Amino acid sequence: MRSPFCLICSLIVLLTVTACGPKTAADSTETQNPTTSSPSATDQTAPASDSMVADDDELMARGAPTDRSMSRMAFSFEQQFPHLHQLLQSTPTLYDQFSTYAQQVVTGDRIASEGDILQVIGQRDQTIIPKLNPIFEELDEDVFYEGIEGYVEELQQLGLSIATAEGMFVTLKGHKMLASQIETIGSEPLKLFLEFQQADANSMGGEYPYNNLAPYRDMILIGEELYANHPKSEYYTKIAPRFQEALSTFVGVFQVTEQDYQSYRVGDPMNQEYYLMSEGETLEAFVKENTQSRYHALISEKMKSISAISGKPENLYLVHFGAESTEEAAKARQFELLNAGVAASHLVRVTMGNGKSNFILTHSFFEDSEKASDVFDQLEPRHKDVKLMMCSIYKGELNQLGI
Repeated sequence: MRSPFCLICSLIVLLTVTACGPKTAADSTETQNPTTSSPSATDQTAPASDSMVADDDELMARGAPTDRSMSRMAFSFEQQFPHLHQLLQSTPTLYDQFSTYAQQVVTGDRIASEGDILQVIGQRDQTIIPKLNPIFEELDEDVFYEGIEGYVEELQQLGLSIATAEGMFVTLKGHKMLASQIETIGSEPLKLFLEFQQADANSMGGEYPYNNLAPYRDMILIGEELYANHPKSEYYTKIAPRFQEALSTFVGVFQVTEQDYQSYRVGDPMNQEYYLMSEGETLEAFVKENTQSRYHALISEKMKSISAISGKPENLYLVHFGAESTEEAAKARQFELLNAGVAASHLVRVTMGNGKSNFILTHSFFEDSEKASDVFDQLEPRHKDVKLMMCSIYKGELNQLGI
C-alpha cells in the first residue's frame, strides 16, 4: 500500500501537468494579442448582414439556438392572443394562415427590407382583412361585446383595428405595425406612404364617415410633403388618387341651414343623404395652424366665403371657373386648379341649356344672389375666367337658367 505522502505527491504532479498542458486556440490568441479589447457596444448591436443570416441558418441546421429560432420558440398564438385563438378555432385553414401572419408581425421574422415590410402589409390588407371580416360580421352580438376589449387589444398588436357604427361592427382596418423595422430599414418616402395609409384607414368611419375630417387633413399634409420631396417616387404614385380625393373632399365642405340649425355637408349640394354630414372645425384649425401648407391660402379664402344652402332651396347661384363634360375630366381639372392656388372647391352637376349634363368647377354657391355677386366681384380682378351661373332646382336636380 502507498503511503499518504506518496498519494499527495502524485496529486501535485497531476495538477501541475494539467495547468501546464497544451494551449487552446483562444489561449494562443490571447498570448499573441495581449492588447485586444472586447467588442464595443456598437459592434455587438450592428444590424444583421446577409452573412449573419446565413450563419444563423447554419446554426439552426446543427440544432444550435439562434435569436430567430429562440423568437420562434417563444411565440405562442394561443397564449399571446387567446381571444383570436378562440374566435378562429372553427376555421382551421384561416387559423393557420392568421397565426403564421401573427408570428411574423410579432417576431419580425424574415423582415429585412422595404419589400418585406410591404409584403406583410399587403398580406394584411389583401388577405387577412377580407377573410377576417366575415368572421366578425357573423359573430353573435353578445359574444362580440363580451370580447370587444380583448379583440381590440390583440388586433392592434397585429396591425389591425375595428371600425364600428352605432356600436356595431363595420369592418377591420389597418393599424400601426412593424414600428421598429420601419424605423430601422424604411426610407423616408416609405414612412410617409405608411403614414398616409394610416390616415386613410383612420378616415374609415361608420354611419357618418365625414363627421371627422381630421384624417383628411392628415392625408393632405402628408400627401403634399411626399409630392414636394419625392414627386417621382413610386409611393407618391400609389397614394395620388386617394390624395386627390381627400383634398377634394376637404375643400368641398359647405354649410346647411335648416330651421335656425346650422350643419355641414360634403359632396354635391343636391345630395342630402345623411351619411354626407360633416363638420367645419377641422378646416378652421387648418387655417389657423397649417400656415405652411401650399393649400393654406385657398382654404382660408374658401372659409371666408363658404358655400351655403338651406334645407329646401329653390334656386342656386354658382360662382365658377368653367365646366367639363365628364366627372373624370372635372376631377383632374379641379386638382390642377387647387395646386395652382385656385379655390375650385366643388364639382356640381348641372343640366345645361342644351340638355346635356356638365360638371361645374365651382368656387362657391349660394341661394342669395347678392352674396354670390359679392363673391364674384371679389374674384374677378384675380380670375378673368370666373363666371356666375343661376340654376333652378327641379326634382332634386340643378338646371341652368342664366350665364
